[in-house]
Amino acid sequence: MKPWNYPSLRVRLTWRMVAMQASVLLAFACVIAIPIYQLVREEQRLDEEIIEHIAEAVQRDASGELKLVVSDEDVAENISQYPYFWFYATDIDGHSVQMGTIPDNLYNLLEDLPRMNSANIADIGPPEAPSAIMRRQDSAAGPLWIISGGGPELRMTAILTSLASPIFVGLLAL
Repeated sequence: MKPWNYPSLRVRLTWRMVAMQASVLLAFACVIAIPIYQLVREEQRLDEEIIEHIAEAVQRDASGELKLVVSDEDVAENISQYPYFWFYATDIDGHSVQMGTIPDNLYNLLEDLPRMNSANIADIGPPEAPSAIMRRQDSAAGPLWIISGGGPELRMTAILTSLASPIFVGLLAL
């Protein structure tokens, strides 16, 4: 008599059902990611990483004033690649540095930047660059409040990176 080497029917059906449920859950997550991506893209079109690169490029001179040192390749690339790119960075003492043409309707907001931590601003600039982002960022020059617009927009890789976060993966596993 030949020994029985195959798993029972119950085990095989259970694993197939688990695989089917995992496939349906993964398909659902992929399908639901499309509207989430569209929503994020419409509300926050600008890539936040540019704020970090600007903070790395802003330094203090001997007198304590802020200055822009464009040794960061990403900032230099954005300057050349995005003709409407602009930013304004300030510290708590009111020292500031800027680059590009800041939309006129933002000048009243610039004085109050140190009172904010984060903001997404829409419909403030020219049609080519209608939105801006504002973030508080720690840097070698100290804490900076940076507002920027006209720069790089979110790419699909940024969305995929956020979907690969431990929180999202944990929820998906749950």
